[in-house]
Amino acid sequence: MIGNDIIDLNVAKINSRWQEQRFLDKLFTQEEQQFILNDDCRYQNIWRLWSMKESAYKIKSRNLRLSIFNPKSLRCEITSETSGTVAFDNYTVSTTTENNSNIIYTTAHLQGIYQTTEYFELKQLSQSYQSEQLKKKAIQAFGQLKSVSEKDISIEKDDFRVPKFFINQKAQANFLTLTHHGNYGGFAISY
Repeated sequence: MIGNDIIDLNVAKINSRWQEQRFLDKLFTQEEQQFILNDDCRYQNIWRLWSMKESAYKIKSRNLRLSIFNPKSLRCEITSETSGTVAFDNYTVSTTTENNSNIIYTTAHLQGIYQTTEYFELKQLSQSYQSEQLKKKAIQAFGQLKSVSEKDISIEKDDFRVPKFFINQKAQANFLTLTHHGNYGGFAISY
């Protein structure tokens, strides 16, 4: 299982709630709040932890087929500038976070799962446009990974709204996860 999440930092700044203690108390454990407040990168730290939780939640919800999101039940630990883990139930997933002045992008995976991942700028804010562009780029990458023509590949959602790849209408075992926020989107594909 895999998960991913992207945060457009310019869009996230519009939400002033991130500065409120109630916001922190609702979403983050005491240890996570210590990390957030540990240095002068509070804003980056909040959204890094949030993207780690969202990425891990995709794994949790798909694995357990649950849609209840309790952010504090997903416990983050930072292990390096780009690596971390998220623990929930009896699982621990590894995360990798990339960031720059525009975005924070996190991918998560269970041990032994390998993935290819990409993030990119989307030119329009329309949800339908972003969704189509994400699918198009994911299909291109999957076609290259499988050495299959893009015209033979489709993406459909299952009963739990999880996107899946199909080649000539046959479901594939590879996991797919999509994310978009503001002007950015990304995907991760297991192989």
